Amino acid sequence: MAFPSQSLLRPNIAGGLVRHNGILDRTSQEICMESPQPAPPVSRTGLPPGVEVGGLAKRFLAHLIDRLVPALLGVTAFYLAPKIGGTEGFVIQIAAVVMILAWVLLVWWGFAVRAAGPGMRLMRLQLVGFYDGRPIGWIRYLVRTLVFWALSATGIGLLLMLIFLLMHPRKQGWHDLVVHAVVIEQRALAPPRSKAGAMQR
Repeated sequence: MAFPSQSLLRPNIAGGLVRHNGILDRTSQEICMESPQPAPPVSRTGLPPGVEVGGLAKRFLAHLIDRLVPALLGVTAFYLAPKIGGTEGFVIQIAAVVMILAWVLLVWWGFAVRAAGPGMRLMRLQLVGFYDGRPIGWIRYLVRTLVFWALSATGIGLLLMLIFLLMHPRKQGWHDLVVHAVVIEQRALAPPRSKAGAMQR
């Protein structure tokens, strides 16, 4: 899991002008590029030192926060608005549906781009890629959400996943594993991958 790390320092034995990875260096020490290898993992979780798995209680609260707003808007749209009736009730329903869609897009954008929706941000948690420590992007978050709701629809699938999640050292559910994501305590995210590096991959 590649999170931000400090550069290594190695003594320049030859001294003078030394070419290292195409860079001329006159100093007595040359600054090496970041190692392509991830930081030494913590044995139990496989995460780099200083990266902590997000607590389950905080994850549950974050999930409730993200669902609270659309739930309240849904009650307004499909319970209160019909009681009001007429044009006013219809306008309230339309406005509530639009706000629900806007909230869903906000949550999706938060996880895809900033590694946390409103709930996780309040709980100081992040959802990042296990192998690179970056936000997981739009498609992976969509797949993760679809897997979660598919398991929830079966009932027994959600229950089995929760048992598995409790036993997992990184507290990853099947919806996390399928997109190689992990919930961690909030920290500095890994820097965005450069365009050149992305093209090489």
